[in-house]
Amino acid sequence: ISGDLENLGFADIVQVLSMGMKTARVTLRSNGSKGQVWFDNGTVRHAESGKEKGESVFYEMVRWTDGSFVIEHGVETRHHSIERDAMFLVMEGVRLMDESEAGASKMPSTGS
Repeated sequence: ISGDLENLGFADIVQVLSMGMKTARVTLRSNGSKGQVWFDNGTVRHAESGKEKGESVFYEMVRWTDGSFVIEHGVETRHHSIERDAMFLVMEGVRLMDESEAGASKMPSTGS
């Protein structure tokens, strides 16, 4: 299955695969970056992008809102870099994104 992140976001993909208890590999491409996440019976097991692995990669991929995805059902990995619940990962990724955007929007005081 493949498509555009504009039409089906990463958080939605995670929810569908998790609730459906699917085993799959999801590959995202966005702005020249590529990341992959593996699910085992709906549980997020591993994420990687370049040389980075684990939760930090997952959280970065939550930020990707444009680009493409490919879901390959039945693809397994022997790597296990993530132990947290899929919905926790999504919520934490969104929280981190909100904090980052809030911090970026704060303008320094001119101190009159």
